Amino acid sequence: MSLNLVEYHGVHMVGPENFMCAILRSPEDGKILPIWISIVEGSNLAAREQDESPRRPGTHDLLADVLSRQEGDTPTIAITSHYEGVFVTTITQAGEEFDARTSDALVLSQILDIPILIDEDVWSQTAIFLSDEDLEQYLDVDVDEPAEQDLLAGTDVDADFREMMRSLGIADEAGEEDSTENGENDNPEEDPEEDPDN
Repeated sequence: MSLNLVEYHGVHMVGPENFMCAILRSPEDGKILPIWISIVEGSNLAAREQDESPRRPGTHDLLADVLSRQEGDTPTIAITSHYEGVFVTTITQAGEEFDARTSDALVLSQILDIPILIDEDVWSQTAIFLSDEDLEQYLDVDVDEPAEQDLLAGTDVDADFREMMRSLGIADEAGEEDSTENGENDNPEEDPEEDPDN
């Protein structure tokens, strides 16, 4: 299994229904991966981003404390597989592997300041192209290292982005005009279901 490092770019509300997603981005190819999570999980992640912590230790704090006290190497967090919209994440420490929900693993990565890794095949199958300009405009994400233009050569960045926006029920005027001219159905797809296992 080949693992690549990805950047965590926060949790965001997207679409008219205010779906919440955590954004992962690869500095190598400029792709992004939205991880759809529940409102509760998203609020928890957002609080961690603001360095807020509960008055008493919660489940994530307890697990982070246990992991930090274990002897051996620093834990690794890796998204290792993907099936029917659910990402499977593995936390590894001292040779032991623990299956975890991706949303929980993201919280732990924030508490322990651990980078997030992802399987190369999972990334290639699930990540989408999104220009840095659209990333900032629609998700308010400002990247420090813009993707190299030659990395995006030959890829339809706009098509991937429009597909994601349509799946969320977000109207895109330019996209609707193109669809009408081509005789395509311009009705948005069904809203993605929140999966508590992500």
